Amino acid sequence: MTKMLFFALMFGLMSHLFATQAQVKTLLIASHPYPERSTFIKGLEEAARGVKGVEVRNLESLYGYDTRAIDGAK
Repeated sequence: MTKMLFFALMFGLMSHLFATQAQVKTLLIASHPYPERSTFIKGLEEAARGVKGVEVRNLESLYGYDTRAIDGAK
């Protein structure tokens, strides 16, 4: 599952890089149960922030670790 997710995310970022005729905006929503131990998530977020038109949101940064605190209306 992790490899499939990685390739799907990388394909999305690569297709965004090569979309030259239209202004494409991409939202990357990242989450990991142990973000302090995940070098993949850190690297993915860092790489995505360097791409024009990509916005990165990390669920733990926005809502903390309490899933009951997530407000779907936001």
